[in-house]
Amino acid sequence: DAGDVDAMNNLGVWYRYAFNGLAEDQSMAFYWFKRGADLDDPAALSNLADCYYEGRGTEKDPTQYAIKLTQAALLGDSHAIYSMATNYYVGDNGFKKSASDALCWAKKMETVPCPEHERRARVVWKDLEIIKDILANEGVSGE
Repeated sequence: DAGDVDAMNNLGVWYRYAFNGLAEDQSMAFYWFKRGADLDDPAALSNLADCYYEGRGTEKDPTQYAIKLTQAALLGDSHAIYSMATNYYVGDNGFKKSASDALCWAKKMETVPCPEHERRARVVWKDLEIIKDILANEGVSGE
């Protein structure tokens, strides 16, 4: 609680999914994600964005979702970067459809290490390759 953003994010995850003996408590998950996000932790910002998107521990708030997701992506969170690419590609969740923005974020994903333990890593990379191929066929360079 003394400023360890990794611990704050971990507590949020543990409350969100009832891990490590903690009961599921979405309000406490939101609280801990917000504490970490207030200290600019990319993972906590990404998890906080998901709370706003899903209405977990707080009201759904599409504006806060977009703000927190963008902050997390700019700080290098791989999940947030992937979400930015797909949101722009589809034109979803308050993001205007933009092939060039989608490709820019997809290219950014290539520069960010994706943790081995992230179970969706292979799917994420495959999806991004598909997005890039489709956009390249549409003549979008992303530059």
